[in-house]
Amino acid sequence: METNSTPKIWFYESSEGKRIGPIYDPEMRVLVKNGNIPRGTLIWCPDFSDWQPIESTELLSALTEAIAPPELPQPNNFFVWLLALMPIIGYFIELIIWYIRTPWPVRIYLEKGYYGKYFLISIFLNCIFLALDAWLIKRAGRDISKLWGGLILIPIYLFQRRKLLNHNYSYFTVWIACFVIELFFFI
Repeated sequence: METNSTPKIWFYESSEGKRIGPIYDPEMRVLVKNGNIPRGTLIWCPDFSDWQPIESTELLSALTEAIAPPELPQPNNFFVWLLALMPIIGYFIELIIWYIRTPWPVRIYLEKGYYGKYFLISIFLNCIFLALDAWLIKRAGRDISKLWGGLILIPIYLFQRRKLLNHNYSYFTVWIACFVIELFFFI
C-alpha cells in the first residue's frame, strides 16, 4: 500500500486581489501563523470546488496559533499632566514674571489688581506642552490626526487624547478643577 507523501498545495488571494500560489502546506501554515495571511482571506486547494475563507478550512488551526502583535506602547504622560495643571502653573508663572517686571512702589498698589497681563506666556506653554505630548503619542505609534482640534481648546485635546489612548478622565478632570480654582481663587 503506497501513501501519498506529496504535501497539499494551496493558493490564496492577496489584499490586492491577485492569486498567489502554488504554496505547499508547511509553508502556507507558516505564512498563516506569522499573520501574513489574515482572517477573511480566500484560499483554494485542489480538494475544493470553489474559493473559501480561510476560517472554514483546515488552516483555521494555524490561524488560531497566529502570533498576535504586541500592544502599542503607552506614551509618557508627563506633558499631559503639565497641560492638566497649566491653569494654575501658568497663573503662578505669570504672577512671578509680573512681580519681577513691576517696580516695587507700583507693586504695592497693584497686587490685588493683577489681571493676567502676561497671559500669552500660558498660551505659549500650552502650545509647547501640547505639541510635545502629541509628538510622544505619535512616537508610540498612534494616529494623532484627530487630536489637533484640541489645539484651540486644551480641554478638547485632553478629552480626545483620553478617547484615543483609552484612558480614564483623570487629566481632563484635573484641568477642569485647576481652571475652576484659578477662576475662583486667583482672579
